[in-house]
Amino acid sequence: MQHWKRMVCSMIAAALVIPLQGFAESDIYVTASVDNGVFTVSGNLNETSEKIYLIKIMAETGIDALDDNNFGDNVIAVEQGKSQNDGMFSLEIPIDSSVPSGQYYICMTTLKENKVEKILPCYYLSQQESQAILKWVNEAVSAKTMQSLIEEHAAKMNLSLDGIYQEIENRENVFDKMLCTIPFETLREVQESFEQSCVLEKIYECSSAASVLDTIDQNSYYIGAGLKGIRELENPSGVGELLLGRSFQTMKDFNDALEEAVCVTAFNIGARGDMEALIEKYSPVLTIPSEYAKMEYDARQTLFKSLEQKKTFTTYASINQFMKAWFQTGGTSSGGGNSGGGVSHGGTGSLSGGVVSENVTDNQTNSLALTPTAKFTDLSGVDWALEAIEYLANKKIISGVSETKFEPDRNITKEEFVKLLVEAFGLSAGESAVEFRDVNQSDWFFRYVVIAAQNGVVNGLGDGTFGVGTSLSRQDMATMLARTLAHKKIELKQSSDMPCFSDEHEIADYAAEAVQTLCRAGVMNGIGETKFAPDAPSTRAMAAKVIYLLIKE
Repeated sequence: MQHWKRMVCSMIAAALVIPLQGFAESDIYVTASVDNGVFTVSGNLNETSEKIYLIKIMAETGIDALDDNNFGDNVIAVEQGKSQNDGMFSLEIPIDSSVPSGQYYICMTTLKENKVEKILPCYYLSQQESQAILKWVNEAVSAKTMQSLIEEHAAKMNLSLDGIYQEIENRENVFDKMLCTIPFETLREVQESFEQSCVLEKIYECSSAASVLDTIDQNSYYIGAGLKGIRELENPSGVGELLLGRSFQTMKDFNDALEEAVCVTAFNIGARGDMEALIEKYSPVLTIPSEYAKMEYDARQTLFKSLEQKKTFTTYASINQFMKAWFQTGGTSSGGGNSGGGVSHGGTGSLSGGVVSENVTDNQTNSLALTPTAKFTDLSGVDWALEAIEYLANKKIISGVSETKFEPDRNITKEEFVKLLVEAFGLSAGESAVEFRDVNQSDWFFRYVVIAAQNGVVNGLGDGTFGVGTSLSRQDMATMLARTLAHKKIELKQSSDMPCFSDEHEIADYAAEAVQTLCRAGVMNGIGETKFAPDAPSTRAMAAKVIYLLIKE
């Protein structure tokens, strides 16, 4: 070992001479990765207070080698760190460039307890090898390609193919989720994406609400603030029920949904005396009517009683809608449920929808009576789409053109609508090669266009292009929606009557059946009283509305 290493190790040893009290692995979570000559060790000590710990990286393991007084040639690096108050920790340990690639061992010792907490193997890659593997992973274009690469190089990337990975039935879905987070800048990001995708797929495959909660608890390292919320609930089973059967592409999406499920469950199981605290606690994510702040004690108690009796909330939006309706009717409204039907999870479902029309009557507008969301400030002219936009924005399916602007009346482009379909319906990448002359791999929409084409949702134009940047016509929107529903094996509940449009002859042959299906289901309607306007452009608000009607729960 080089002279400087001996000096550093000797100084740490002199300051931290602790007798070893034997090896007994504890119930803590530790993971490690290596990038460009730096070991990153992180995890969760499952403690509610700070702890000081010592990390040693060794060329071999064994009780003799683990003695804290042993800082000889077997030890290539030593670092000390301190966990956060919640037990989380992360420590970067630089490795000398002379250290060869190969298998090493990380030993973690918590100093106060004087015991070895965890030993785990960790493969060290040279910078050149790391970059080569990273390049291969970033160039993967399908889930199967990604799966082959990960399984082949798992050991060198410090990925475990045991445990939760072996419990997953459809492992290809894990790698489809990983494709959503490309490009990766480091192997650490690859490792995190793989582990998180395994957790997400395992949750999706759970067969009961209880197993959802068990999976969350067993993988707490990746779970955000919602985990604390679950533990605060007297009966968290409602959280599992709200998440059961739902597929999430990223851990952020899941954590957002988890926090929403915790909030909704808290309202559903809360007693009248809990409601004031719940409203205050969740006011940052709920739209509380301004009248609430002016209410007298007795009036508030009446509202709290109504909230206590409701017990069927499913989303933030459903709570918002109930409270809005309650104030509008002077406290006599039960708040109702979500209008229309929903698509059942997993297989063929049925749906009865509402109407998408720019000519909303005064009565229809008043029945919704929603105000612009706190996120977007330019929705005052599209009351008929407010609920849809809020729902999709909360689900991270749709986003604004800026933090405060949505531009609801702007025409939506083909690539923008394709992204909505892929995200909303969870379309997965296929194996077939797809190429459009106007779609490049560097384009933000590349992945979405490819997935949509592989699933038969889009075919492109006759000249070999996709039509990037062109506005989406109403008949093309109907066609793409119908193809997506057919691919997902979702059947719409049809009425017996088809609206009579004076311009029906202008609807293209390829779109006629799709238009009829969606209009008879009430998902799309005409422009004005007599026209469908097949070639008219679809707006961002219209797109949000039809997607919402098809996926809302």
